[in-house]
Amino acid sequence: MAMFESGQIQIGLRSAETFMRIAEHRTLSDSQHNAILPPSLTTLDVLAGGSVEVIEAGIKAGAIHAELTAKEARSYLRAHKPNPTAETPKARFNEAKRLQHVEGVLSKELERWPYEAVGPLADLLASYAEDLRSDLPPTQQQL
Repeated sequence: MAMFESGQIQIGLRSAETFMRIAEHRTLSDSQHNAILPPSLTTLDVLAGGSVEVIEAGIKAGAIHAELTAKEARSYLRAHKPNPTAETPKARFNEAKRLQHVEGVLSKELERWPYEAVGPLADLLASYAEDLRSDLPPTQQQL
């Protein structure tokens, strides 16, 4: 920062930050793409917000080209924004494993309780069980 304040560097801090964002992007800083990337720093800065995969796909498809505007770059990135739910599939629910975990947690907790306090704990757990059963669909309430 001192170099900017002292005038040693003849560009502003904001411009330097823009250059750094562009330079840190693997695809945008690759010299083999210089001829096809837009010359506008604003447009390159917008593109720097996209993943390497999205930018490379845009170059290959011709969507990212030398005449691309910042507005078009924003639209392109919005249209190719990754869907987080599609990328990370949910793990299947393993009932046996989860029941074993809950049993372990309850067993450890029960070890900490004095014998005379176990009755209220049992009442609390029974209340939870009743609430859980009442929220089940009618076909599963007998289980």
